[in-house]
Amino acid sequence: MDNNNKKLLVIFPERNRTEHQKIIIPYIKKYLDLRNIKYKIIIVHQDNEIRFNKGILMNIGFKYAVNNNLDFDYICLHDIDMIPFSPILSDVLKNDTSFYYYKNDEPNYYYTDTIRRPFGTIYSTKLEKQFVHTPENQYDQLGGVVIMNRDVYEQINGFSNIFENWGQEDNNLTNRSRQKNINIDFNIDNNFVALDHTKSPVNHKNHKIFSDHCTGLTTLKITDKLPSFNNLKEQYYKINKIINVDDVTELYVDFPPINEKDNNVCVMSDNNMINYELINSDNLYMLTFLIISFMVLLLVAFLILMHIEQK
Repeated sequence: MDNNNKKLLVIFPERNRTEHQKIIIPYIKKYLDLRNIKYKIIIVHQDNEIRFNKGILMNIGFKYAVNNNLDFDYICLHDIDMIPFSPILSDVLKNDTSFYYYKNDEPNYYYTDTIRRPFGTIYSTKLEKQFVHTPENQYDQLGGVVIMNRDVYEQINGFSNIFENWGQEDNNLTNRSRQKNINIDFNIDNNFVALDHTKSPVNHKNHKIFSDHCTGLTTLKITDKLPSFNNLKEQYYKINKIINVDDVTELYVDFPPINEKDNNVCVMSDNNMINYELINSDNLYMLTFLIISFMVLLLVAFLILMHIEQK
């Protein structure tokens, strides 16, 4: 497959995974070089001690590439503990079907509106662990390793910026894609090795914001002075350090946590345009009071009608 004219951007979110980085970066560079895939790699390090936020790291990497005019046609959103379980030797590449190839030249395959995720077996480096993913438990998860056209990532507004720690951010990405009628293709020919790691704590509050469509690329802004908290309308970050070596850029970034007391509510209108409604505490109490008062009036009216009918 000819990839000579298509350039790939690989984005890795990272914090406290130095050992994984030492393994996967040399491996993936050799893997892509042998396949003549032109690429740039951006590693986005979360340079703080607040809850890990995969989505905002992915979005920062993408925005950095766009703002600095990096030349790329499609992107790979890549967990740093996932390694392609495929040959890297040049003599076995004749019939290679690598997941990382650009696919727009395949018959009846419209890559410009399709998101791809590998589907099959994910092997752990611990031999006693082997996970076989089936359509039923994988179809709603765009996580691990995901490839899409550059324009598609912009169309879905990237990841949500408000999912902290682990849980639901991948499902939210799927939800965003379906809202925009983006095709999702699970590639059955590529397997990956999952490096051993300690999983981030599950944040059960993420289930409450599963349908967030408001935050993303368009609400994420760079600044030199961070606020104490991010909110639903605007999320801020700053870049503390940039390291460029060959085709790899490392960004060390900082951003504040999400304000859990923020009462902004994200609403999707009938025409799929995103609106914001501000419900502060006073307005929320007033709204509750009005609803209860209305229900009481309905009950009183009902009782009066019943009394009249009995007469």
